[in-house]
Amino acid sequence: DSSALSDQIGNGNDTNVNQSGDMSSISAVQNGDDGVSEITQSGDTNIADLVQGGSLNESFITQNGSGNMANIGQGGMMDVSTVTQTGNGNMVTVTQSVVP
Repeated sequence: DSSALSDQIGNGNDTNVNQSGDMSSISAVQNGDDGVSEITQSGDTNIADLVQGGSLNESFITQNGSGNMANIGQGGMMDVSTVTQTGNGNMVTVTQSVVP
């Protein structure tokens, strides 16, 4: 089975998740205001981790294939990321305006 977790703290956040396949996981954490995330997985054993802080951030993740990993961190204002992974075993990390 696949799993999806959405944790939203703040106002006006929106998460849309679509999964097909087995053993994939999605974690979308929005801790801010007016964040948008769309995550689509097709295939097996894909992992998508998204953390949004701040305001008005947008993230779009599409994974087609198997064994792909996407780690997205957004912590400023009006950050936009689009990640498309097609094939198997791809890995990406995106960090935008994150304050340690």
